[in-house]
Amino acid sequence: MSTGRFSRLRLYFSAWGPIIAMMAIMYVASDQPKTPPPPGSSPDDIYFSEAGYLPLAIPVFPHEWEFLLKKGAHVVAYAVLTGLNLRGLLLVGLAPREGAALAVLIAISYAVMDELHQACVSGRSASVLDIAFDYAGALLAGLGGWWLVARARIARALKTTPASPHQTLRQTGSKH
Repeated sequence: MSTGRFSRLRLYFSAWGPIIAMMAIMYVASDQPKTPPPPGSSPDDIYFSEAGYLPLAIPVFPHEWEFLLKKGAHVVAYAVLTGLNLRGLLLVGLAPREGAALAVLIAISYAVMDELHQACVSGRSASVLDIAFDYAGALLAGLGGWWLVARARIARALKTTPASPHQTLRQTGSKH
């Protein structure tokens, strides 16, 4: 394998590997069935169900906390996924604006597919509200990432741009 091919391969693994890992983690989390704990177990027990899952790995909280924590997790997870998407797209050469838009689109597409998958899992259902929270996280990360990249590029351009003659005269104290 030539050095150029190896470099490109390394770039693609660096760009897309974290995205695939994040999507896999999200898939496993949404693949957990909602099943009641076995009789006689306490809420602190973590057990393997007959299907080999860890149903209590995703705990149940009092109602108001359940909503806040789980919907907050949706926002954070899809913000992270969008950030990873944007990073990957920028690494392979996409412009920031297009990269941010595509990063959000990829995250939302995954959110819809994930909810459809979740509808097939025992005790789980698809939720448009979950997709709305996923979209909020993706949009915040997409806009925030775009702003940060644009700001960094402007700062870098200002550092490398040579001073105009007018600025040079002002800095030396000379007058026209």
